[in-house]
Amino acid sequence: MSRNDYDDMGPSYRKRGRGNSKTFITAFMGVLVILIIIMICAVFSPSDESPSAADVPSVEIGNAGDADPKLPEEQDTSSSEIADSSSDLSIDDGIHFIRPSDGSVIFSFNELYDGTALDGTVFSSEPGSAVIASQDGTVSEVGVDSELGKYVIISHENGFRTYYYSLEMVNVKAEDAVSAGDVIATVGTSSRHFGEPALYFKIEKGNEMLDPMLFF
Repeated sequence: MSRNDYDDMGPSYRKRGRGNSKTFITAFMGVLVILIIIMICAVFSPSDESPSAADVPSVEIGNAGDADPKLPEEQDTSSSEIADSSSDLSIDDGIHFIRPSDGSVIFSFNELYDGTALDGTVFSSEPGSAVIASQDGTVSEVGVDSELGKYVIISHENGFRTYYYSLEMVNVKAEDAVSAGDVIATVGTSSRHFGEPALYFKIEKGNEMLDPMLFF
């Protein structure tokens, strides 16, 4: 376009051209300002050091009705203790013996005596007092122990055996059949292991010694 042609367009056209230029410059400057703001925000934006939601461990909250649940280990431990404490009673339920002596108990099952836990019950008795068979059975052994003196062992049904120690006079021999309440011996002084005349009585089943007081 020549200078003359431009002059021929008139003042109004020239003003419109200058207005369009200003509009373009204004728009360009606006875009430039926006870009500058975006760059500043990118530089000064907070770091990503704070943990995201995915990094935060989840915590399970139980129902309101669940009160103080026990850990599995505690439940297992408690159930084992209950089973151990009731094993003898559950195995031997309905099995009964009678007291082999009318003397008083001076040492109980599992009580320490001379540093050793007793596997039976000790009855204090007068010398010559009767010792009776605690249940029907057959005499399996009669003998003398170096510490506990004369003894009798009787075998019973269901795999039980009873032991009678510290005897004086023995009235039975091996393979004799006896009934509950029969006098099989007397308490004497063949042993002073417990410091006085006494009957040491034991109950056994399957090579396991049981507390006699559970069966009277």
